[in-house]
Amino acid sequence: MINKKQLWFFPVVLISHLFIFISFAISHENNDIKSRQFIVNLAYGNGWASQGGEMNWSSYQVSFGEKMANHFFASIAYLNEGHPNNNHRDGFAVIGTGVVDFNQRIKLDLSLGPYFSMNTTRRNKQVHNDKRVGIYGSVALIYYLIPDRFYLQAQYNHVQMFNSFTTDSVMVGIGSNFQNELRSSFATKKDMQISYWLGTSQTNRAKLPLKIGQQVEFKHFINDAAAYSVSYLYEGDNGLVNRQGVVGQIWYVMPISTYWMLSAGAGPYYTYDRHEINNKNDLAGVISLQIDYQLVRHLSTNFRFNRVVSFNDKDQDMFMAGIAWRF
Repeated sequence: MINKKQLWFFPVVLISHLFIFISFAISHENNDIKSRQFIVNLAYGNGWASQGGEMNWSSYQVSFGEKMANHFFASIAYLNEGHPNNNHRDGFAVIGTGVVDFNQRIKLDLSLGPYFSMNTTRRNKQVHNDKRVGIYGSVALIYYLIPDRFYLQAQYNHVQMFNSFTTDSVMVGIGSNFQNELRSSFATKKDMQISYWLGTSQTNRAKLPLKIGQQVEFKHFINDAAAYSVSYLYEGDNGLVNRQGVVGQIWYVMPISTYWMLSAGAGPYYTYDRHEINNKNDLAGVISLQIDYQLVRHLSTNFRFNRVVSFNDKDQDMFMAGIAWRF
């Protein structure tokens, strides 16, 4: 389990998870958006764990990625494994996938990658957020309803954790490939963006109310596929956590169509918590997934999921809607 003496581990695991995508993005300086091919999928199912018995909640997965070579693509995935007794584990993975083509409609995906997990559990009547690293693996049978575009999938997942329980799940899902015919409307000469978000904030503890959180962010786009940002984040006050601070993130960006863009970001979070008695200032992290829709040339609306990764067993999830101006 990660503790404060192992803070080096957080930037190594999370930031390196995005490194392959950022490196690939910067290597495509010609900004020919047609050279980038994307894939997005959603899967839902159920499973079992090596301890804790059957799942008390369904498993689901959201992933999006990019073709890196013929018969190979890389994805960023959020996985909720389901909840065996006294465990609520989910996390993020960076996955490499090899593709076996049987014909134009039927394919087999073989995936493997590192998995950073967060598990809410009770020990000695105290709530803990265990952070661990493991291996994600999956096999998926793909059937294209529309060749090279929309598909159905049947998937088997296995999560192998170090010093913790493993999980297996069977899922069904849908997905789509995207390859833009035109340059994205996001790809203007304006590479700066300021954004504001407002939404709900919920801690990992049961019976604590939802509160309102806010975020103001300044982002610089390196090109159509990479960015970095600095933001002020306020998580709200639910009686246990009253936390705010400065977040720095790097972003992998996917303009999947003329008006839609997906992105994933991760980075450190320097916090101040009014409810902490001994250590009000602390270091945490934020992992973000975001969807943007271009309203007009410089204005977009967006939805963001933030996972605040703490080292004091006070993780939080934030679901926010926002608006962004590019200049």
